[in-house]
Formats: sequence, structure tokens, C-alpha cells
Amino acid sequence: RLGTFRIFVRVRPLLPAEAAAGEYAALDAPSQRRLVCHDARLARSGRRLAMIHHWYSADEVYSPSTDEEAVCDDILEPLLSRVLDGTGDGTALLYGQTGAGKTHTMSSLLHRVEERLDAAAAAQASAEPVTVEVTFFEVASKGCMDLLNAREKVSLRSDENDVVHACGATTSTVSSGGELRETLAQGLALRSTVETQANPISSRSHAICVLKFGHTGRTLRIVDLAGSERNYETHYEKTREFQRESAAINKSLMALKDCFRE
Repeated sequence: RLGTFRIFVRVRPLLPAEAAAGEYAALDAPSQRRLVCHDARLARSGRRLAMIHHWYSADEVYSPSTDEEAVCDDILEPLLSRVLDGTGDGTALLYGQTGAGKTHTMSSLLHRVEERLDAAAAAQASAEPVTVEVTFFEVASKGCMDLLNAREKVSLRSDENDVVHACGATTSTVSSGGELRETLAQGLALRSTVETQANPISSRSHAICVLKFGHTGRTLRIVDLAGSERNYETHYEKTREFQRESAAINKSLMALKDCFRE
């Protein structure tokens, strides 16, 4: 199961403002591997409403009531155990529209890493200390910026094996969950955001957190992709810079989907 690309779907609950506006939940999770999307279509006459139901399958589907522990247990733990055991690397990609809750889930995943780092350090208290090399940068329409070094420019370069490296990115070494939390908090505070109708702090960049564990040499990557935009939710943003930025984000996400499809 760890040798393949797996898809997890998490349904976000309605926000208080959405519930107050009378909006309905367009997604349901009737089973652990099935997702249904309710697509309401109003006829041109305005007198008839049709509801079309689209069904999708995934490796795991989480309902709005699923807690953070269950999500981390299923998604992160297999990857993290693989990295800590030294049997391989792992990557978690968070993808979805603006306001879907990607950054919220990323925070939960990172919190679990902090807990496991403290546990690993305690288990090896008398042996070689557990250290993690942290690299944290963002890729946006204006280029690549180092989130651990005041948004300094970083260059992405491919080597002879087509492995991409963030050249010039700062690497911080931590040995406890508290140190990791403090390091990442500084980076998250520097990330590019903008207010939209869907999300008051919409991420405008792809944030890549690279954690290399010193005692195994293996790497865990957690990637919080920028939210794809829906036109009706950002129509009041008329600046050309915002429009260009949104177009660049959507284009990069489409390229990412094509890559996974291949």
C-alpha cells in the first residue's frame, strides 16, 4: 500500500457563516470509500430545480465529524513510520479549493510529527539523539521564497537524475517537537496569503516542508498546495495582479494533476 499513490478525501463541515446563509452541504461520505456530490441545477425558467448526484471512489473518505487523530493515523502514520524506520521516504500532498481546509489539516499533520519526534527522542535518550533537518519554502507566481530566511529568493534546480533541489534554502536542525513547532511557526507567518470571499487567509503559494531525519537519512515532505479559485468567489478582486496570480495557481495545479494522471 505504501508503494502507490493513494487518495484520501476529507469533507469539511459547513462554516457558521455558510450555515447562517442557508447553504447546504454539497458533499456526503456515505461510506469509507465512497463520496457523493449533490449538484443542484436550476432550469432557465427558474421554476424547476434538478438535483444530480455524482459518485466518486477513493482509498479513504472522511466525513465532517472525523477527528484529527483518525486523519493523522490513516494518512501520516504509515509515511512517518516508514521514514523513522529507514525503509523509505514519504510525501503528503494537500490539494483542494480555497477554503477547503488544507492548511488546517497540514497543521494537524505537523503536530503529529512533533509528537512522534518527542517520542523518538525519548526512546533514544541514551543513544544517538534524533535530529531533523528542516527546509521550508514556498513556490508562488513571483518565484520561490525561503520561509526560514525572511523570504529570500531560492532557486529550484534539477540534477542529472531529474531530482529538484531548492538551492540556497536555509536548513534548520531541530531535535524536539518544541523546536520544530517554533521553526515552522516562523515560516508559516511569512507565507503569502490574501483575503477572498471563500477564505480570509487564502494561501497564494505552494508551501513545501521538507523534514530529513538524521538517524535514518530518510525524508518526509508535507506540501500544502495553493487553493484553486472559483470565479464567483473571487469576482470582487479586480486587480490584474490578483487575476494573474490566480491564473498561475490554477495552471500549476492543472499541470500537477496531469503529472499524477501520467
